[in-house]
Amino acid sequence: MSTSLLYHGFGLVGCDYVHSRYQEGAIIFSVKRKRGKFRCSGCRSRDVILRGTLSRRFRMVPIGSKRVFLDYEVQRLECRRCGKIHQEKLGFVDPRFSYSHAFERYALELSRHMTILDVARHLGISWDAIKEIQKRDLTKRFSRPCLKSVKRIAIDEISARKGHCYLTVVLDMDTGAVIFVGDGKGGDALDPFWQRLRRAGARVKAVAMDMSPAYISAVLDHLPQATIVFDHFHVIKLSYEQVRNLPIVRKYEKLFNDLDLSHLPEFNYGVGPDGTSQHALPRAFIIRSLESLKTVSALIRFLQGNPALIYLCGFRNQRLPHDSQFYRFLEINGFQVYIETLGYPNP
Repeated sequence: MSTSLLYHGFGLVGCDYVHSRYQEGAIIFSVKRKRGKFRCSGCRSRDVILRGTLSRRFRMVPIGSKRVFLDYEVQRLECRRCGKIHQEKLGFVDPRFSYSHAFERYALELSRHMTILDVARHLGISWDAIKEIQKRDLTKRFSRPCLKSVKRIAIDEISARKGHCYLTVVLDMDTGAVIFVGDGKGGDALDPFWQRLRRAGARVKAVAMDMSPAYISAVLDHLPQATIVFDHFHVIKLSYEQVRNLPIVRKYEKLFNDLDLSHLPEFNYGVGPDGTSQHALPRAFIIRSLESLKTVSALIRFLQGNPALIYLCGFRNQRLPHDSQFYRFLEINGFQVYIETLGYPNP
């Protein structure tokens, strides 16, 4: 086997082929490092003394349907310059694992088209090994994303588990990528993020968040030039709190609190592209009936003029669905007479 094949086929540099053998349907070949290629893995000096070897076997990229293994004598080296004893540095493999970098890349490529179990069966290794390869790849690519080009971010907290355990999450609004996760939900949870942002030299123009005083204070301190944008939900909620004493709001709040909709599932994802609340729609039709609104279009206009009622009905993100979803809801729930009265054609 030539050194060119070792390099182009398996990524081995500075090695000589020794021999091959075939065992239980697998190909096993041995190589050794060329004498003059040893370096101290610490200071990179060539002035080293050989101090024995450690036999290792590594899984390589398969040849056809045949598994391929590499037997390698890992050399222990004593460096005359730094005085330390290290194992030689292996460029083709991480010494913590029993497979090569090329094998990892091959498994990741297969994972784009196959399940973890299928990849594991095809390569003849465990499910856990493939899962670990994928986790390391994701950690390498996404654990510390580049922040230099970040312009617009969103900050929010999530509950990690029961017992008031929270995480603060920062999202890049342009790419949709999570760029930071911090412990807790206070302003100090963002301190490591501000340090990374400052080192990256990013110029953030806008920050979306809820109305948390801790987040507002942290953004004003570290991004004084950025525009703060409050999310739609909390703005509507605040508006609702201001108008909830109005007679019309109080009337429907009491009515909806007494309304039992337990016979309907909360969400039916067959209605609407993103799943319209099956509890919000009947509440809206109650408003239509009590306000004597003749058409669904009139109902939608009425709700748009009263955002507090949209909030009370329970529409997600306080956004009304298309009028066709109102009609579709009536048909699915057996109110065909309403569709005929309104002149909406049968689907």
